[in-house]
Amino acid sequence: MIRVIEIDPSQECTSPLSCHFKIAHLDAAPSYEALSYRWCGPEDGLLLCCGKDLSIRRNLEDALMCLRLPDVRRYIWADAVCINQNDHRERLGQIKLMGDIYRKATRVLVWLGEDTDNEAQQSLDRLESIALSHQDPLPSSGLLVEPSGSVL
Repeated sequence: MIRVIEIDPSQECTSPLSCHFKIAHLDAAPSYEALSYRWCGPEDGLLLCCGKDLSIRRNLEDALMCLRLPDVRRYIWADAVCINQNDHRERLGQIKLMGDIYRKATRVLVWLGEDTDNEAQQSLDRLESIALSHQDPLPSSGLLVEPSGSVL
């Protein structure tokens, strides 16, 4: 069994985060995205989960705020929330499943933190330049970059 958070949509990017848990067998879980992120900073972020306040790391809160959609719910697996960190037995069992959890995700999202100095775009531009300079004579194998800086 795994937990996936169902993030409630919001038109306002500054409104508090809220979510609900979906609990399912790994093979029967709703389509979800797995989030890989840096565990850093204090637990001064907040997530309203199933009507209760849950303290989370600021970096995870920033990621979830950025990933929240304006008009539809989004299903995300994030270890700090989807694994009960206070239950040693559950943590051990879930850690054994993590490879499958990431493999069965529709995609894996990576969050390194806020890009306050536009370094992400510079890095993506550099990677694209390297890829293009080493391009095989195969049809169109360049990187696709969304305006937000996400690599497709």
